[in-house]
Amino acid sequence: MGFLTEIDKNELSNVIFSAETLAWISDVRQLKTLRKELRRRFNKVEIYFYIRRQDLLVVSHNQEASKGRPSRVFYGNQSVALPKYMAEFDEYLDYHSKLSMWGDLFGDESIKVRIFEEKKLVDGNVVADFLYASGLDLTPRLLQSNQSLGREKVLLSHYMLDAGVPVEVRKKVLEFIEDSERLKPSKQEAQEFYAHYRSSNIALNNRFNVSEKESIFSDNFDSYPEVSGDLWDANSVGRAVYGLINVLLDQDIIDSPLA
Repeated sequence: MGFLTEIDKNELSNVIFSAETLAWISDVRQLKTLRKELRRRFNKVEIYFYIRRQDLLVVSHNQEASKGRPSRVFYGNQSVALPKYMAEFDEYLDYHSKLSMWGDLFGDESIKVRIFEEKKLVDGNVVADFLYASGLDLTPRLLQSNQSLGREKVLLSHYMLDAGVPVEVRKKVLEFIEDSERLKPSKQEAQEFYAHYRSSNIALNNRFNVSEKESIFSDNFDSYPEVSGDLWDANSVGRAVYGLINVLLDQDIIDSPLA
């Protein structure tokens, strides 16, 4: 655990450590080791979880996965807006089971659950929200959020990853494709995916008292289209082909018709 080495080296007594990788811990033995190491160093440990409705989280993850992130393997290398549900996803997306494991080891009083929805965050910002929730008197530094790719860029990125296209070529291709609307699943697909986790969210709320709303999250799915954006239309194909041709021209792989 590299961050523990950094803490020891600098003799730090008050530490804020943020890492999404901690949310992927599913082995109780790993968590017990972490607890042991933290208790050796600190008198008090508070753990803040920012949770997002599962369908929205996976759509966002899949955007990031198109850039070659490890989450692509976890979701089965599916070149779609929202991967088809698999029981293996529960290891990460069953919030009740995951947070209960942390609560059992660190104590429920140490677990602080926050809802990752812009309207629920203080000032609509996760950093400002954390400072408020933790009571820290600090001025947040504005950070640039991850930039979402348009649907053609996401789909083409997935296809290029499947084909083993080198990262430098993938980046070059995407430079020539204009951003379009975000890649989204259909409203029905999102609702069906989320249905697998609604009862888990209710159980989480019963244990940690997260929200006045029983299932914690909004049940509004109106941000999704009626038809999934997974399928290519003529305009999408045209934009993708345009990007590929321009890369070929740029690399002198084919001769420009204007030459």
